[in-house]
Amino acid sequence: MSWVTVEKRLGQFGKNKESLFQNYDSKYGKDNWRIAWQFGDKDLDFLQACKAYEESYFQNSYNNEMLWNELRNTASQVYDIDSTDIDSGLDYLIQNNHSTHIQDIAIRNVFKRREWEFNGKELVQIRSNSEYECGRRLSPMRVKFYKPELITQPQLQGWWNKKGIEGSVEEWYQSNKILQVKAQNLTYVKDSQVLIQPIDILSNDELKLITIGVIESPRNDIIKKMQELGYRCNNITIQEKECSVFHNLEFVLWNAKSKNSNAIYLAKAKLKDKVYLLQQLNPNSNTSIHKHEERLELFHNLVGECWLKLEKETKHIKQSTLQVEQEKYHQLLTKEKPALNLLEIQSSTQKGLSMEDHIYKKNWNTN
Repeated sequence: MSWVTVEKRLGQFGKNKESLFQNYDSKYGKDNWRIAWQFGDKDLDFLQACKAYEESYFQNSYNNEMLWNELRNTASQVYDIDSTDIDSGLDYLIQNNHSTHIQDIAIRNVFKRREWEFNGKELVQIRSNSEYECGRRLSPMRVKFYKPELITQPQLQGWWNKKGIEGSVEEWYQSNKILQVKAQNLTYVKDSQVLIQPIDILSNDELKLITIGVIESPRNDIIKKMQELGYRCNNITIQEKECSVFHNLEFVLWNAKSKNSNAIYLAKAKLKDKVYLLQQLNPNSNTSIHKHEERLELFHNLVGECWLKLEKETKHIKQSTLQVEQEKYHQLLTKEKPALNLLEIQSSTQKGLSMEDHIYKKNWNTN
């Protein structure tokens, strides 16, 4: 299963957890999204994240043996929120409380790994405000994460920073929390940095076609705009998801960036004297400032909005088309919303259709 990250640094959900999850269900579809945690070049699911949490406590048990001996001799069991947490036993997936609790389950697993028993008589809360010193000192904001170099910087600020230690397990858990969506279900996410995710390539004797699935209403906007531009669009079904396929352009997958630009080019197609580029601009992005000697460009905005900056004016493009003649410096910009554009390049020469026909300047104040 391939997952695409759509939000990072989520931090603590708190009382908003239920409403947030309902919103994710509505936006992406139930079972099509997950909360994950960045761990270097890997993304961990909940159970894997809990094991990283546990490993931090396990290593702490060797570094602070007197503290853990105190816990062993004081506690008959441990909990986080209330005594019903004990019902989770060693299983991180048993979450019967209003908030997620991990540290108590992690400690029970440490005891099992070290073949220890609880020899005390007290129920010890593992929290910063525990009545027991061992419970306070084993709060996740006071236990060092075993790989602190993997904590996303700058770390998120919260209760775990105010009275806790730097590089704590809680700091990692909150700072590295991300939202991911199944790749085959994600092509357009409103107001997000991810716009298009190619699903598959279909091949036959004549064409190679990119299938682009759209899970929200903008799918119809893209089809309508492509039809207005003269492209023949059909609706087909792949993996029970409606997709639109542009039959008269031989799009091929492309993942490229141009010089001094934030634009991402997802796909390209070529006809006799035209090249088409599917261009993604994330929020608050811009392309380079440049002009062309031999090509004419048309910018067809399909989703979102952007601005075309020229030497003497700036024009707004929202589900419309603007043309840039040869020898005119120009630059595309986005603000708080992203943009998906179809860039149409027209030229009678090979140079005009290539990257060679670019003349750059660093800023608008230079000649």
